Amino acid sequence: MSKSPPARTGPVARLLFTCALVAGCGDPGLVADEPGRTVPAELPAPLEGSTVRLHRESTRCGRAATGPTIAELGSGIEFSIHETKALAAPCADSPMPESEVDVDGPSIIFDFSNVRGPGVFPNSEFEGYVLHFTRRCGDPALESATVDLTVSTVELRSADLQTHYDRLRVNLAGVRYDSKALFKIDLSWRRLRCLTGQPAGQD
Repeated sequence: MSKSPPARTGPVARLLFTCALVAGCGDPGLVADEPGRTVPAELPAPLEGSTVRLHRESTRCGRAATGPTIAELGSGIEFSIHETKALAAPCADSPMPESEVDVDGPSIIFDFSNVRGPGVFPNSEFEGYVLHFTRRCGDPALESATVDLTVSTVELRSADLQTHYDRLRVNLAGVRYDSKALFKIDLSWRRLRCLTGQPAGQD
């Protein structure tokens, strides 16, 4: 799959520039290749060229995740407002805001600056998005995720995030948004060795 990504503009570009000037917006992207030892990583560089799938999910109406829309990891915005808007709504009244999702290095940025009006994600056990990374044997595994509260403008906390090897679940139940809404999620990855004959995602 090839992608001609649009250039980063607006709040996402300003946020990335700010992160470069200050203390890096937190200290994400540390991976462990043996107990007690961490090394900084240029991630998801090891995943460069692989794909990530974005789903919209809700537990309110008994439906599984809808979608997905698929993007290749690389430079530029992975999921445009048109792609996130085109995701199938899991419930008839599920909000589908015009947000951009940018997987940039060890972080993910959700930018709502193009939404047409304010809204709120309904209260539910889970109401939000799921990102599923395609891992090849030897690729790092997603270990943890935290909300960068220094730049995020919505009521989202790290407890609202769930990680499991190759996927991230972002629970936005009860979260309000408008055109000023933006949140940044910092990812930590664990370096894994590839065992001969072992399928991707199982190392």
